Amino acid sequence: PLLLRSGKQPSDLASRKAPGFSKLYNSVQEQNFACVASDGRVLLGVTDKIDLPTLVLALQRPEVSCEDAIRLTGLDTAGLWIGTTLFGNDDYLYPNAIGVIRR
Repeated sequence: PLLLRSGKQPSDLASRKAPGFSKLYNSVQEQNFACVASDGRVLLGVTDKIDLPTLVLALQRPEVSCEDAIRLTGLDTAGLWIGTTLFGNDDYLYPNAIGVIRR
């Protein structure tokens, strides 16, 4: 789900009203995320086991300063390969790509 829009948690999204959202939002698991910081940096990361409210607070901290952020995946699919280094989990590998294009 979308975690931050313009630095704030969006409360008007239809996904937040979906039947399983509360369970996902409060479940404690590894979280994989992408965000754009206020200075234009693009951040990708994998956390230890935390819930989404904790992740949102971490992304809003001044030293991170995410403006827009999404949760990519969690649990046993929360892994990120950078070069030959694995961050998080590789129990299930799903080939995906995220393109970052400078405007």
